[in-house]
Amino acid sequence: MRTALVALVAIIGWTAIPHAHAALVVSDPVERVALGDTPAAIRLTFSERPDAALSEIRVLDAAGSEQQLGRALASPDEPLTLYVNVRPLDRGIYTVSWRTVSAIDAHASEGSYVFGVRVEPAAGPASASATASVSLAESAARWIFIVGLVALLGATAAALARFGGGAEPPLAAGGCAVAIAGVMLLAFAQARNARVPLAAILNTGVGHALLWRGAALAAAAVALGYRAMGTALVAALVAVALHVLNGHAGAADRWLVPMVLSQWAHFSAAGVWFGGLAALLLGIRGQPAAAKADAARRFSRIAAAALVVVSVTGLVRTLDEVSSWRDLVTTPYGLTVTAKLALTLAIVAFAAVNHWRSLAAAATNLRPLRRAGGGELALAVCALAAAALLGALPPRPRR
Repeated sequence: MRTALVALVAIIGWTAIPHAHAALVVSDPVERVALGDTPAAIRLTFSERPDAALSEIRVLDAAGSEQQLGRALASPDEPLTLYVNVRPLDRGIYTVSWRTVSAIDAHASEGSYVFGVRVEPAAGPASASATASVSLAESAARWIFIVGLVALLGATAAALARFGGGAEPPLAAGGCAVAIAGVMLLAFAQARNARVPLAAILNTGVGHALLWRGAALAAAAVALGYRAMGTALVAALVAVALHVLNGHAGAADRWLVPMVLSQWAHFSAAGVWFGGLAALLLGIRGQPAAAKADAARRFSRIAAAALVVVSVTGLVRTLDEVSSWRDLVTTPYGLTVTAKLALTLAIVAFAAVNHWRSLAAAATNLRPLRRAGGGELALAVCALAAAALLGALPPRPRR
């Protein structure tokens, strides 16, 4: 457990290095070009769809005066492109400075480059570029949201499959409350990333997605009030789908539906597995009993199926997001994937101990099951932290 936490902290420390989310792919005019006449507009194409309302493009002359006309606009025919019109430019060197906010997940990136009008840019200032760094506040908010949603998924699944021993309602209610808090914190973190007031972010597509997640969780809370666990589970699964649609899977430029479905299945199966384990451990407190041993065996079968889903979909998502196996040990995103994989293997080891040893003794001795299950759950919390960090880190740029 301590080693896993140290590894995650080291990776988080690396993520202070700037990395692009919506990376600049194509610019018109291109960097350092010498134009024979003034361009009518500056056009920038990014690896993710930018939100024009939250993004800006500035064109500065050598004195720092702005030469653009109005705000950056979305290109009607090219969803990845922003453009800004410019006034007639005199002979000289100009700097294009841009800052974009992704319309998918509100991640911000920025940069600049130079071009010339009837002047070779090499004679002017050096081109410079930069990108916004990963927000640790956003990662923490995502982790809180994920932990709460996992508890809600697992508790409602436990109630339906009857392995929670009566602990399901308070766990589900607590998980729902934590997930709602996570959505609220995520809204504040994304507004901070975009450098706009909270009301401004809520009026964008990103904000609408946050509100829809909150609505799904509110529906789950109402269902829990009526002890309608099946309805609460459906609402939780909808919240997972909304979260996935507004993450890396939702930004896929190819195989969008399979990638979203894969990530949804991955998240949902992990939630039933880890959240269900929490419900089981709460439900088997006290003295051993045949009913508790039966509940543990039911959970074990469900967890085994969840493990298969998590493994297959995790591989699919890794192949889509990591450009080469070398990335797994050389990039922050890849290292976080590697850490998550290592944590998952350790979790599987604890689960194997429970399946092959602890279950056999559960009718008369629950201590081995509780010890191994507690270790499994502690590592799961770390794996969820890695998953939250992956949501805030940029994978390979999409072309």
